[in-house]
Parts: sequence; structure tokens; C-alpha cells
Amino acid sequence: LALLMIALVNGEPELLRYGLADDLHQPYRWNQIKGLTEAIGMAVASGDYGACLSGSGSTLLSFCPSAEVAARVGAAMRDALEANGTPVDAVHTVRI
Repeated sequence: LALLMIALVNGEPELLRYGLADDLHQPYRWNQIKGLTEAIGMAVASGDYGACLSGSGSTLLSFCPSAEVAARVGAAMRDALEANGTPVDAVHTVRI
């Protein structure tokens, strides 16, 4: 949580990937959302600053440096989830 706050307050988006890592609740949900690991991996590979499972799940967050990267990340995450049998209702990304 500290790294997440530092990244946001100080404008250091490269720290978001580490600040979004959550070893408390995410590991219990990895197996409940098919394609989650792949979707997070595709977000990273597509150029986002960091991605995570939000709250109790079903929402994935991805922080991106531009609208172009956001579109690429959103499409890659959708493809990864749907390829694993998880339907996607909407794709929203946050540009910081």
C-alpha cells in the first residue's frame, strides 16, 4: 500500500506495478477467475504501469501512460480472459 501511495502522490507511475501487488487477497482469487494471470501478464507486456484485481474480484484495473496503450492493454486483457472462458462485459482503463 505504501508504494501505491508513493507512486500516486509523487507521480512515479513506474512504482505502480509494485504498489498494486497484493499478496493478502489476490492469491485466493487467482483460481476463481479463469485467465486472470494471463490478463495481468498481457497488460504488463502491452505497456501498462500496473494492473490488479480490484476488491473481491470481477474488476481488473490497469493504469496506462496513454490512450493508445490503454486501448492495447484493454484489448489484450479482454482476449486473455475470453480465451480462458471468462466473459468480459466492459473494458475501462485509467490514464495517469
